[in-house]
Amino acid sequence: MPPPKPSKRLSKKKETGAAIGFPLVVYPEDVAAVNRYKGLVPSWSYPYISRIIDVKPDGNCGFRAIAEGLGMGQNCWREVRVAMKNEMDRNPDWWRERLNTEHPEFFETNQSHSSQTFFPMREGPDLFHGHPVLAIANVTDTHWLYIQLEGDFPVPLPVRTWARFAKEEAYGWRALYENRINDYLRIMSSWRVEFDTVDLTA
Repeated sequence: MPPPKPSKRLSKKKETGAAIGFPLVVYPEDVAAVNRYKGLVPSWSYPYISRIIDVKPDGNCGFRAIAEGLGMGQNCWREVRVAMKNEMDRNPDWWRERLNTEHPEFFETNQSHSSQTFFPMREGPDLFHGHPVLAIANVTDTHWLYIQLEGDFPVPLPVRTWARFAKEEAYGWRALYENRINDYLRIMSSWRVEFDTVDLTA
């Protein structure tokens, strides 16, 4: 009597992060999230991503993604929201000047859907030894994910208006991450494609 054939379920090879271009991703649930969203995540970041956590899409996903990045778990999203409100309540004049309609350029970005860095605007890095770096991705107009980065990952340019609105003591953040910003710029430069000029009037 021939031995029974192995079931397809047992013989099927599990898909890994490395197999889909994310060598650091190991958790099956994160592989599923990668497959779902990898086309919406910048490809330069693939070698540095160890986790993609798809938080609950209930209108609070941005707060949930930040809570995940802080190690609190996404269900602590209210604490993040309250902390942000308390910060604005403690420094109303500072934030009113920057968020009112007289400064619409505060909300401008380097370019649509680009990767950007948001450094603290009022305090320098000396106050935040061992600070976490949070990477969140907007994958639709209304949904955010938490992305965990590892190693010497490149750091995108600061949002364009940071230097204008930040206090002088906060400029140390740019110096702290200058080498990684330069790595990011080198990657972006290597991706540029130069086209020969074509004279359409000839």
